[in-house]
Amino acid sequence: MMRNRLRPKGRYSWRYQAWLAAAALVSVMVVVPTLVQAAAEAPPAASGVRVEEVVVSKTPYYTNIEATVSGKIENYNSFKLNDPFRIVVDIWGVAQGAVASELPAGTPQGKSVKLSQQGDKLRMLVETPDDAPFPFLVTTEGNRLVLSVGGGQEGKVTSLDRPAAGMEPSKGKTVLGIDLEDLPDMSNVVVTTSGAVSHKVVEGKDSVTLVFPGASTEKGLLREMDARKFDIPIRKVRPAAGKKGIEVAVAFAPGSRYSVEEKDNAVVVSFPKEAGTEKGAVVAELKGRTASSMPAYAGKEMEPAGGPPKWGFVTHEVESGKKYVGQRISLDFKDADLANVFRIIAEVSNLNIITTDDVKGRVSVRLINVPWDQALDIVLKSKALGATHEGNILRIAPLSALRAEDMARLDAKKEVEKLKASLEGVIETIPVNYGKASDLKGKITDLLSEGGKVQIDDRTNTIIIRDLRKNVEDVKALVAKLDTATPQVLIEARIVEVDTSFTRELGVQWG
Repeated sequence: MMRNRLRPKGRYSWRYQAWLAAAALVSVMVVVPTLVQAAAEAPPAASGVRVEEVVVSKTPYYTNIEATVSGKIENYNSFKLNDPFRIVVDIWGVAQGAVASELPAGTPQGKSVKLSQQGDKLRMLVETPDDAPFPFLVTTEGNRLVLSVGGGQEGKVTSLDRPAAGMEPSKGKTVLGIDLEDLPDMSNVVVTTSGAVSHKVVEGKDSVTLVFPGASTEKGLLREMDARKFDIPIRKVRPAAGKKGIEVAVAFAPGSRYSVEEKDNAVVVSFPKEAGTEKGAVVAELKGRTASSMPAYAGKEMEPAGGPPKWGFVTHEVESGKKYVGQRISLDFKDADLANVFRIIAEVSNLNIITTDDVKGRVSVRLINVPWDQALDIVLKSKALGATHEGNILRIAPLSALRAEDMARLDAKKEVEKLKASLEGVIETIPVNYGKASDLKGKITDLLSEGGKVQIDDRTNTIIIRDLRKNVEDVKALVAKLDTATPQVLIEARIVEVDTSFTRELGVQWG
């Protein structure tokens, strides 16, 4: 029996939407009844969907943990935790119901399965024996979710289900397995047979079909595999059984190159990957934009070779100037709500994350084995968001709002500094020019604060004042208005001796 498998590169998480068939003849089943060892019933999810049962099954290569719920599974996420190694699957909109909170798995790949209700989501945590790290993959179909833990070593082609040792395949020519294999330099579709089986290759538009005349297979193999969510040339694999035998149709991206060859009782359709997509490369779709229209990072520009291409590759590391020390996680989302992404990061980082009402939208992200603080930084930058860290609280808001807050905070700081300067005690001397300084003392005292003091120096006719700067300035203004010259009237008498010869000079005309 077979289970469709996508083997990731390196430490990539395994997730795709193909259903894993259970190996009934070789499975060791552990069923969790809904009414036996039941924990206290968790609060129902908003959708009213509950877990009906959890089943742990063992195959020669994998441990499968299947959760069946009362409705359709709409949204889920999986990631791993290290030190110790654990696998976590979160299912939103599902309540734990009456299913037990913990059950032993007792398999080479699984030690125990723990269920817990966290808000509007159900968390399934799987512990492995001796905390050993295992690759895993999560698939869903309708109201069922299957977590498969285990697998062969890197570079080997192994199906999730194979006939156990000693089991004889069905008589005649038999297709034993149909696998997806993702390698660093190519992606393969591997059809394993019971022996040397003749086959034909039928080429079509953006597809190739392998025909095995007279062959048969088990019903569990005849399930479509959808690989469109992965960054590989293969789009879909559609096995089908007819009167003439078994057909395996492989749909691929337009323009993809492929080859078909036989290897050790297997027919392999290989799709080589383009140069420059090796591990560590950053792929960005430019969509006709020139390099000058792209934002510059760390002072470096992306220079497309030979004009603006459709796809560009940055093969050097971008220097961010930051060191990320958070626990490593893997995130694989398509059109996920931002709030859900931040919630996952909050749980891994043990921080309380608060988002403002302006933080909205969806994001598609695939980050494998990166520190959580780097993953958060990348998501924030991609959505023009920022964060402020206060204690164990991380507040996320648009960059524009955070900049406005910084400006308001700076203005408030300046006002406080001005106020602080005005409240500092100073000593001033004010000379009086047109009156007696002692006469102004009574008027000045009314302007002083409780701690203010005023003294008069009669020798120099000067006022000495000690008070807050603001009050001192008020006193100086008052003294300037009061210390003015007193208005006076000048009366003068003059005697002039004249005779008639001075009439013209005096302007007098006699008689």
